Amino acid sequence: MFKKIIGKILYSKYILKFFYNDNFISNYLLSLVPLFQRKFIKISTSNKNDGDNKFEKTSIKALNNSGEKFKFINGIDETINLKEMNSVAGYVPYQKNCTQILLYNFFSKNYSIRKQLLGTFYLLKDSKKVYQKWFLLPVDCVKFLDLKDLEDLNEDADNIVVELFHQKLPNNHGFHDGHLRFHGIYDNLSTAHSSPIKNIYFKKNNVVSTRRYFPKWIKKNEKEYYIKINNIFESSKIYNVNKNKMHGDYSQ
Repeated sequence: MFKKIIGKILYSKYILKFFYNDNFISNYLLSLVPLFQRKFIKISTSNKNDGDNKFEKTSIKALNNSGEKFKFINGIDETINLKEMNSVAGYVPYQKNCTQILLYNFFSKNYSIRKQLLGTFYLLKDSKKVYQKWFLLPVDCVKFLDLKDLEDLNEDADNIVVELFHQKLPNNHGFHDGHLRFHGIYDNLSTAHSSPIKNIYFKKNNVVSTRRYFPKWIKKNEKEYYIKINNIFESSKIYNVNKNKMHGDYSQ
């Protein structure tokens, strides 16, 4: 009963409005929580991996045209205020040296936004940002990114988050404070559809929830099978299927 009361208080519209607002008190309180807060990407955009010096920073003028091709940029300048822009975001698991992502600017076709979008992707390790890169995604652009081709990317991580910004994006598109659909691809062996990532989280997720199914015949197989579980709240976990008896549908 006590947990339910606390939960209702934390997720009430008044509390959420307070924490969504960019103010010193809410920012300080959220900084004490050892979980990644998507909100902070709109407050501080400086990062040692924001981009390469050979790329220029982007101004608001770039977001008023359709763009010609996908390109990386060295962050944004003072003419762009992310806090005044709507955004969409999603995340997929990250596996070092074998992760690719497939992006598609469907907003130009489905929602008549004939402008290129400001984008960023960042890697999370133990719920902390360890790498970030900015880019521009033109109208109708379909972009395949093989992350091992990035010379400055050496970090290991649990997840990769992709977030797109523009003043014309619908508010709360797809719910979850704006959900971006894209795919993670893993050496052409498997794919993962992006999951939503909200602006603010107050709790951990200790539930194993997947769609993987392992048959019992692998008990007799000499090969070892492992499962890597990712979520946005904590470090990745690896399980041995046989030793942890995770045959069949192992979702809780």
